[in-house]
Amino acid sequence: MGDLGLLFAMGQDGAPDYTEVSYGFGAVSFSYGQYNDYGDNLGISYGFGCGTYDCAVTYTDFSDDGYSGMDEDALVFSVSASF
Repeated sequence: MGDLGLLFAMGQDGAPDYTEVSYGFGAVSFSYGQYNDYGDNLGISYGFGCGTYDCAVTYTDFSDDGYSGMDEDALVFSVSASF
């Protein structure tokens, strides 16, 4: 089975609340989050080993609900190490 996650962050000083649900299964994980009245984001990630390091490729998409017209997409490669 996979791992299911739920996150809620209460906005402060006028910032919007944020709610996210995520699911990971093996090396693949998905997430969907929403900023109240601002927009939503989607993330898809694949993790793999790079020699002695941990690597991941992640695609994210943020869509604005019409306030600023912002639509941000990103493809990110990351490398991490544990000591």
